[in-house]
Amino acid sequence: MNNEKLQKGIENIRSVKLNETEKTEMLKNISVYMDELSKKVPRTPSPYFNVFSIYIRRQFVMVSVLLLFFGTIGGATVIASKESLPGDLLYPIKVNVTEPVVGVMTINKTSKIDWEVEKADRRLHEAETLVEQGRLDNQSRVRIEELFSGNINRIDELAIQENVGTDSVVASSTAETTRELEKINNTRDDFEKAVSKHTDNLEKMKERLSDDKKEEVESLKKTVLEKMREKRDRQDGDENKND
Repeated sequence: MNNEKLQKGIENIRSVKLNETEKTEMLKNISVYMDELSKKVPRTPSPYFNVFSIYIRRQFVMVSVLLLFFGTIGGATVIASKESLPGDLLYPIKVNVTEPVVGVMTINKTSKIDWEVEKADRRLHEAETLVEQGRLDNQSRVRIEELFSGNINRIDELAIQENVGTDSVVASSTAETTRELEKINNTRDDFEKAVSKHTDNLEKMKERLSDDKKEEVESLKKTVLEKMREKRDRQDGDENKND
């Protein structure tokens, strides 16, 4: 009976045809839902809860939302959202649906760090594109800063987890763990260089902007550099503890 209901539900979803107004409203609703979902899932669950169960439940819900989205809006919309920028209609789908689902499906901590680095790099690419198009304003700047800061915090969190995990590693896997840590350090170095290049590009692009646009770029650069400085300070502090 349950399978019949599920199959009927899937068929009903596939038969849905939305007009442009309805699609726009659904995009907003899914974005809001994903924001609320991320807030409700505890970062540090109670010891009385099964952590694995929470992870699987969260993974299932997020993937289900994406599948529902594919069924009603269409895969082309999800794919098109990849090129969207802050302020665009599809941008909330990009950062609140498709990117989080990729993160959920990524299991290995090193791969998760790589994904957070890629997202942070995307945010700075988006900033450059907005500046080039003359579209960087206070709202889009703040959104990029929030997302970038979140990526940096998550990178540090994952790196700490990886370092803590090495304390209990058995001798037989020490070589493998060392390779993983080397990958993380290489990723950090490459990311530092990439961020430096982005900030240099923003500085060059700033010169041909109006005064109000220059202020937005300068504010963005300041936030990015401060977050990277904080990241380096935390990294240096962790290394000193290990010495």
